[in-house]
Amino acid sequence: MKFGLTDNEYEYLKETVVFPLQGLGCAVWCYGSRARGDHSKYSDVDMMVEAPKTIDESKVQKQIFEISETLSKSNFPYIVDLVLYSNFAESYKKKYLEEKKFF
Repeated sequence: MKFGLTDNEYEYLKETVVFPLQGLGCAVWCYGSRARGDHSKYSDVDMMVEAPKTIDESKVQKQIFEISETLSKSNFPYIVDLVLYSNFAESYKKKYLEEKKFF
């Protein structure tokens, strides 16, 4: 189990979240309790999107919105918190950089 997810859950997130964003040139990372390995049974899945500076962020934001809509209508058992790094609070960035793991 990766990040406390079953193989099917992990593959679903790869196909639904990671692959579409990688198609735009973004990197997707797991952070928070699932990356640290101290999550509880129902912990959310924190995912960070790092977009290269050469990309129009509005395209990335649109893709994130569409993915979030898909996830909200799915039967995926956990809340997925999908955040664009440039929108992430400065006060949390140091901790994020220490614990992030490539999804």
